[in-house]
Amino acid sequence: MQSEKLLTGIIPALVTPFDYKGQLDLSSVPRLVKTLMDKEVSGFFVCGATGEHRNLDLRERMSMANTVLCETAGQVPVIIHVGGVSTEEASELAMHAVTLGADGIGTIPPDNTHADLNAAVDYYSKISTSTPNTPFYVYWRQETAVNATPEQFLEAMSVIPNFAGLKFTSHDLYYFKRLKTISDGKLNLLTGADEIFLEGLVSGSDGAIGTTYNFMPEHFIKIYRLFLENKIADAMPMQNTATNLIAQILSIPSSLNTLYSPIHPAKYFTEKVFGIKVGKPRSEKEIMSEELLKELWANIAIHAIVDFNN
Repeated sequence: MQSEKLLTGIIPALVTPFDYKGQLDLSSVPRLVKTLMDKEVSGFFVCGATGEHRNLDLRERMSMANTVLCETAGQVPVIIHVGGVSTEEASELAMHAVTLGADGIGTIPPDNTHADLNAAVDYYSKISTSTPNTPFYVYWRQETAVNATPEQFLEAMSVIPNFAGLKFTSHDLYYFKRLKTISDGKLNLLTGADEIFLEGLVSGSDGAIGTTYNFMPEHFIKIYRLFLENKIADAMPMQNTATNLIAQILSIPSSLNTLYSPIHPAKYFTEKVFGIKVGKPRSEKEIMSEELLKELWANIAIHAIVDFNN
């Protein structure tokens, strides 16, 4: 288990740009990355769920990683997500990312066996072994969490020397706090649910990796700085405003009797705020109507939680 904290502050789970034909559009990436760095984000998480990793082939994921790393050029840490594929493919993505200069590797549990602790750790171990000198992060998602207590999880993960931390996308802050306590604070723990960012900080997180940081990073950076200044009472109304917006985004039903993911709103808002074309989601089921997007945009504009003076 690594003890040095690589990631702190606000880290966008970067959107992946597509053109109007749904093809990967790398031309927008440098400007988006530079814009977000100018807003003083602390790093990037690339090709995760927000980055639509399941709709990218290996070549596209490698190209996206390369473009981001070329633009950041060591100025901020970059974590490349390599999961959602076979062990061999994930290891190939990890080695490629490290060759390019990635600061860390992250992955979700293996498909179809995510609740199996032994299967998950075996998957993590094989991937991390391919890049033994690079910090390894588990992408913990509420719907794919292993069936284990915090104690069991950390004991199992002890076989991975470069295990550095987690992107913890869950509302279970009890579990989160137990991970913090049991690891003696050595794990680099970041929340992944933007709607409980401040609550995560209070629970001991080092920062956060999230979707909405693509279009309103400054709002959350202000919350983070207020927290560091011990001005939690001042930060709470700002978090409540963001949480109310996110709640609306996460509660829109689709025609498939499910709820839309936040990917399309994040891309739509990113274009509105920064004027950078990132396109629609590649998956048809993720695409929302223009009417719904405009309604959400009106809400975010009313609350004035983004900077329109870019």
